[in-house]
Amino acid sequence: MSLLELHGVTRTVPLPDGTDLHILRGVNLDVEAGDHVSIVGRSGTGKSTLLNLIGMLDLPNAGTYMLDGVDTLALSESRRAALRGDKFGFVFQQFNIFPTRTALENVEVPLLYATDKRFWARHRLAADMLERVGLGDRLESYPAQMSGGEQQRIAIARCLVRKPKVILADEPTGALDPDTGQAVMGLLEEVAREQNSALIVITHDMKVAQRAGTVYTLSDGILHDVNMFDDDEARPVPASGSTPAMPGPGGTVPGGPERLAAPRETAPDKKAFRKEGEAR
Repeated sequence: MSLLELHGVTRTVPLPDGTDLHILRGVNLDVEAGDHVSIVGRSGTGKSTLLNLIGMLDLPNAGTYMLDGVDTLALSESRRAALRGDKFGFVFQQFNIFPTRTALENVEVPLLYATDKRFWARHRLAADMLERVGLGDRLESYPAQMSGGEQQRIAIARCLVRKPKVILADEPTGALDPDTGQAVMGLLEEVAREQNSALIVITHDMKVAQRAGTVYTLSDGILHDVNMFDDDEARPVPASGSTPAMPGPGGTVPGGPERLAAPRETAPDKKAFRKEGEAR
């Protein structure tokens, strides 16, 4: 059984002129524990909307969504919130950290809702995770005293500290220099492997996308699987049950990459984490 299964998921929002905007038109996605999935596409294609649906921050208009055998759409809002806190870790594009809390206090926040020994060990667990992302010497610093890249690393540490079963990352390297971005992805992948978590990443960076075992493009409200071939051509095919995308001029699929290389694992490099701090 898959860890999460979305079948026929749609999302439509009404516009002021009385018409409907169809963002997702029937998305199918199956993700197993330990899978690393990337979703790419042009701005405005619904990637963040899909991530919000997966993370139960929003609800679809139609379709089914099973998470670890549980029908999430049949749950009350309070049960969905409890399940979300137990199963998911989020890395948002805009960081979403508290400006009046130190780095350590920000990373402790998810552990305040723990009902086991992690609640009492939250200070040590948060400090250990900040050390892992290269911020061991910035525990008492406030976000305003830190660079954008350092703030993103706080957000990543906060996501990982509770060891979620599903890690959802929306442009996790968007505010980082290339070296630090690759090191951050290495850390996310390492932690996901350690705890057999699924890692789902939305990105515009093809180097980040290529690290995944499975790559999808989102276009016209449909998710398309990108197969890897020996000739290095990326040939999108629809996820099971979806409508295939038609190639545009030059043989490319709208919203999709022209080429993808084979994924490559890179171990996290702590020196890269510190690069930005040394340059300040």
